[in-house]
Amino acid sequence: MPGNVSDERRQLVTAYGAEVENSDPLEGSDGAIRLVRAMYEENPDAFFMPDQYNNDSNWLAHFDGTGAEIWDQTRGTVTHFVAALGTSGTFVGVSGASRR
Repeated sequence: MPGNVSDERRQLVTAYGAEVENSDPLEGSDGAIRLVRAMYEENPDAFFMPDQYNNDSNWLAHFDGTGAEIWDQTRGTVTHFVAALGTSGTFVGVSGASRR
């Protein structure tokens, strides 16, 4: 992850057992993605790489799950949805679910 992420984010992933590798903080998420791809290419058997930025299962999980649940529980009356953006999977999936 970028070297300038919040302490809370770093603590959260380490609490789940992750070993953190910091990328250049000035390169943001793009630098972290490049670092992960290089690490994976160097030793693919050592890592699982879901590639959530390019994996359709990311947004589809929110289309079929999160978005469908919100739509069903509000009986289709939800008018606004607010989401923080990371990979955009939640936003894309939930937004699309309203058009099912």
